[in-house]
Amino acid sequence: MLKIQFQVIPTGEDVHEFDLGHFIIEADNEIVSSENRTPDQSMMIFIAASDLLGGVVNLLDKNQKWFEFNGCDSSFILNFIRNRKGEIEITHKKKIISTVDNKELINAAYNASNDLMQEYGQNLAGSGAAKEGLEYTLQDARSRVGHLLVQPEAG
Repeated sequence: MLKIQFQVIPTGEDVHEFDLGHFIIEADNEIVSSENRTPDQSMMIFIAASDLLGGVVNLLDKNQKWFEFNGCDSSFILNFIRNRKGEIEITHKKKIISTVDNKELINAAYNASNDLMQEYGQNLAGSGAAKEGLEYTLQDARSRVGHLLVQPEAG
């Protein structure tokens, strides 16, 4: 099962929309993260969440062959490549981390981005540009590929 997380690096102050954070992906018993790398690969986490989700939505909705995710203000890169079977191969440094179907990929990307917004969106300091961008991208995902999203069970 594919799991994606965005983590804000604590600064001891209010969380700002341009704060740095880390991207973590867990799949097939392997974890790849931007954390603890040299050079530092932290990224502007709220912009990165929007970039990842927007790229995945385009990959699926437009049936593109590949998408490269480069964490905002970071050298951390993942590639999402559609194979001949129509599945998505997720690679890091030319190594396949996992192969997933469209539904698993969009749910992991959407849930990670939505979780970040749910945790920090209400009290996010700054001009609002990054927050508005992520809110727009979440809405765009619901409208363009919402049929692939799994709704959480009530109760």
